[in-house]
Amino acid sequence: MENDCEAKVTPSTQPYDTLSESPSTKTKANLQNTEAIVCNARTILYACPFVLLALLIFLGIPLLQIIIGILYKNECPVNPLIPVYLVFTGVAALTLLSTVILGVTVKKLSFLLYLSILLTLLMFGWFITGNVWIFKSQGKVQFYYPNQR
Repeated sequence: MENDCEAKVTPSTQPYDTLSESPSTKTKANLQNTEAIVCNARTILYACPFVLLALLIFLGIPLLQIIIGILYKNECPVNPLIPVYLVFTGVAALTLLSTVILGVTVKKLSFLLYLSILLTLLMFGWFITGNVWIFKSQGKVQFYYPNQR
């Protein structure tokens, strides 16, 4: 795919007001603005499937973690902390995602970088803790009689 975002200026033959800008300056500015809008629209259009896929992954998985954790809050006979792990992980992931997005859009907030690093380290520690809880209970899972301990 080649870059068609180069501005091509053609002189205008329309009459103009002598008190305003000259036609060539006005035409160049309008043409460059139009080209910039078209290029931005193309970029968004080409990136749209990837953005939708990223939103599905980065928003969908944490939301599902929160929903599943809340639905099965008191229903895990093996380890009641696993639903808490899911809810906390989902909330932390959404918080980290919003912090990163805010940090990218507002470039002057350096404390967001430190907050993102802190949240990442917290999530890593929580990931290890949750895996210990989950894999410790792997041999105790009741597939056919889930209410028996």
